[in-house]
Amino acid sequence: MYGVMGDLKDKMGVGLFISNCFAYYFVSFKKIEALIFITIIFYI
Repeated sequence: MYGVMGDLKDKMGVGLFISNCFAYYFVSFKKIEALIFITIIFYI
């Protein structure tokens, strides 16, 4: 029973880690996109 729970916990941990990375990259991408957008507006 403990082995199964430990395995499940590991899988959840990996899932959380991946989703956190995904969220981080998504937010970073949005920030970069916004910076480019602002730069374009200022140069026009």
